[in-house]
Amino acid sequence: MKNLLCLFFFLSNALIFSGDLPKTAKLEELSNLKMANSSEILWYIDTPLPNETVSGIAIVQGWVLLENSIAGIHLYIDDEYVTSANIDLPRDDVIEHYPQYANSPTANPGFTAGFNSRNYNNGKHFLHIIVVDSQGESYSIGRRYFYIDNTLNPGPKGYLESPMPEDTIWGPYPVYGWVLDEDGVERVEVLIDGLVIGRANLNGPRPDIYYAFSFYPNAARSGFIMYLDTTRIDNGLHNISVLAYDSLAQSTVIAERKIIVSNQPVNLPPFGFINWPLRDIEMVGQCDEECAGPSGDVGCYHPLNFVVGWALDTGNDKDPGGVAWVELTLDGAILYNTRTDCYYDYDLDSWVNCYGLTRFDVQNYYPGFTNVPQAGFKFWMDVGYLILNGYSEGVHYLGVRAGDVEDTHAVIDEFPVVFRCIYGTGAPSLRPAGYIDVPGPYEYLKETVRFIGWALDYNKIATIRVWIDGVYWGDAVYGDPRPDVYENFEKSTAGYYSGWHFDVDTTLLSNSEHEVVIEIVDIAGDSKILGERRFVVFNNITIP
Repeated sequence: MKNLLCLFFFLSNALIFSGDLPKTAKLEELSNLKMANSSEILWYIDTPLPNETVSGIAIVQGWVLLENSIAGIHLYIDDEYVTSANIDLPRDDVIEHYPQYANSPTANPGFTAGFNSRNYNNGKHFLHIIVVDSQGESYSIGRRYFYIDNTLNPGPKGYLESPMPEDTIWGPYPVYGWVLDEDGVERVEVLIDGLVIGRANLNGPRPDIYYAFSFYPNAARSGFIMYLDTTRIDNGLHNISVLAYDSLAQSTVIAERKIIVSNQPVNLPPFGFINWPLRDIEMVGQCDEECAGPSGDVGCYHPLNFVVGWALDTGNDKDPGGVAWVELTLDGAILYNTRTDCYYDYDLDSWVNCYGLTRFDVQNYYPGFTNVPQAGFKFWMDVGYLILNGYSEGVHYLGVRAGDVEDTHAVIDEFPVVFRCIYGTGAPSLRPAGYIDVPGPYEYLKETVRFIGWALDYNKIATIRVWIDGVYWGDAVYGDPRPDVYENFEKSTAGYYSGWHFDVDTTLLSNSEHEVVIEIVDIAGDSKILGERRFVVFNNITIP
């Protein structure tokens, strides 16, 4: 049988039910009650065990199998209603033992609930679970005594999802999982053979963990990740462990397991990412031959098309590692190579066609790797020049390759983009450029959140309108400094002051999924959509 703790490893389908039992209901007041020895129900409570001592936020978890679907599972302590559980959680270990339920209404039989033990006196208490099926039948299960000791700090709870026990790993390898603590997580350390080799990045979005543990603060942002440079570790068997600390300095070993490191030169190519442009984006160029040069004549518009990203490499005793060059390709042909084409452009006030630009964000995720933090690359394409010299308007394939000092090379990425011409003062035909930074895709929000982003329109922006679920909410404040846009997209005053923000009181929205649309209105009165983004509101989440 698989370990019963597998409940939380791959949560993806959890649903949250509010329940319909009165909060003061007593056991004897429930109609149609069936006790746990009923043949109609199979169940198990994983935690807490009978007579177990708990502190902080205590998790009550288990599983229930029924022929009918489950309408709600409700936790009672000392015969008083506490909360309703999150239900429909996958439990492959349970279905493996009861395959006859694989296609039943309870094919996902897991549930979790939680309560804050600080709301109760130290000492002996008892709990039980009431299960209500879709036909209105109620079952009492799991009645047991347990103890509360609030002098104890339980420490963080979590799980390491990668690597798994006995995994063979090589090159840059992701170490990731999730961690929760009612007092807040201060740091997560990764250890190899008992030695700390780095700290993981925290606050990664984990909607699956929020679904299962909504009673924990910051459950929606409980992910951690760190990329491990395995080439700094000898090939062979090693012990990896993850240690989490809360804000009160209490530590917990989240996981400890054996792994196998196996690095060979054949599996150590460079790797990286293209931050800009995005796949399928429209890249516009000035195709009027009288508008020559990046700055052009008065009245000519020259959109700047930068290609920005990062590249890293690992090594071993036969391959020392380190990125030696990065190439920009178009339809498979080399446009620029950083070894031969790197220069400082005074018109653009920027290094172009170069590798080695500072990227501290990359260093945070890849600590100790060769080349960090000087891992960034930047190319500049004059799309109009390319079209005037043989490339057509329409779809082309943009790619980036990287090679290391041993000339082991790899394609970082390759994807389609669309070329289009403008002529002279053709700015009114251009779509606005920009991005919605906050909220992120399907980000979980509560209370008042500042939506932020940037926008440029070659016919000048008059208004930025914010729409949520099709309702106009107001105009964003425009003109915030955005040195990143100035540096990487538009070297002008308009580029530097292209930021916008808008404060959204999410308590005015329901606890569900919503969509924000950003509309740009230029000085000519033309309206264009900058972008849209879906997000999830989760206000008024009760912490027991």
